[in-house]
Amino acid sequence: AYGDTPAHWVPLFEQREVLDLFDLLTPSLQVLCTENVASVSPFERYATWAQSGHEVTPYQPAQARVLLLQRKFPSLSLEEIEKKKSAVRATIRSLLPVPSHVSGRVIQRCVAREKAISLSTWEPCEEVEVTVLWTFATGAHGPWPLYEAAFDFVARHLCDSLRMRLVVLPLHQCFQVSPSASWSEFCSEVATVIEALPLPEKFVLIQEGPSTSLSWRLQHRLAGFLCLNQFGVFDEDFFGTDAFSSWAGQVGRKIQWAERRDAHSMATDYMRKVTADITPQTVESCEAAFEACTQEEWDFIGFQDRCLGAGEYTNEVAGRPPLHPPIPGTVVMPARAVRVGTQSCGILLHHLLENEAVRNCE
Repeated sequence: AYGDTPAHWVPLFEQREVLDLFDLLTPSLQVLCTENVASVSPFERYATWAQSGHEVTPYQPAQARVLLLQRKFPSLSLEEIEKKKSAVRATIRSLLPVPSHVSGRVIQRCVAREKAISLSTWEPCEEVEVTVLWTFATGAHGPWPLYEAAFDFVARHLCDSLRMRLVVLPLHQCFQVSPSASWSEFCSEVATVIEALPLPEKFVLIQEGPSTSLSWRLQHRLAGFLCLNQFGVFDEDFFGTDAFSSWAGQVGRKIQWAERRDAHSMATDYMRKVTADITPQTVESCEAAFEACTQEEWDFIGFQDRCLGAGEYTNEVAGRPPLHPPIPGTVVMPARAVRVGTQSCGILLHHLLENEAVRNCE
């Protein structure tokens, strides 16, 4: 359904079996270049991982395979790939709605469940026909300052054309983190807070990043549901594997960074997972944004990773029945076929579609 080939699903870990499996599943140039709906090919995914697969440094066995493939197939060079994608980006830009002069972000302050909530809101010039609530998870999405311009971009291009009110809810304001808090408790409390927000009876929910049960808990309120870059949900038998242990170790390091408020490590790790040309200035701005995070935000970052590493995202949604009746307009786009969902998030959206100098950003 997402245009994936089996090669898109190869788990990327420092194991010889991974390299052999990738070779087996990519027998031709056609397979190597097949793009999924996120515009990512098996080769691009593999090459990106090879650059940082060994503790944020190149994984040499995979890197050697990348160079061998590029010599065998010149069209796999970064220059040739970028030439093709640049033309695609130009086409995408030409199809965008004309940006409007929608008013800038307005902070709407309210109290829900005795919690002070600050909603970032964009309004259309015409009468509102639909309200979109977009949940924002600091940490999984990066710090808010890196995203505001992207949300503003979405608002300028869509609010007027769709007569849409865009409301962004920072999730860390909805829940008091404690050492014993669970992901299920978090989902329950967030749903209760949303019920108390000044929203119309029916609204569209956009959930980006961490997997939650909000679509089930809020089904009676939803006029539509868009799930972007859902991650952290695994098959039951994956938890006992070496691959999961390796992955959980990476999550554990992020928990330590959150506890130490280590903005440098967090920013470096976050940016290396974005398959785009990242300048030192971009990394520095990310680090500065992490440094500006409040203790509440750092606690929430650590809480997300703790629940993620413990498999609580999976436990929260596994076994739940299909939504009935179905929510109209439901679209789910998991973070498949990419190393993480970061590259599809709003952090680079406005760069991708407005800045022609940005490369390799699909």
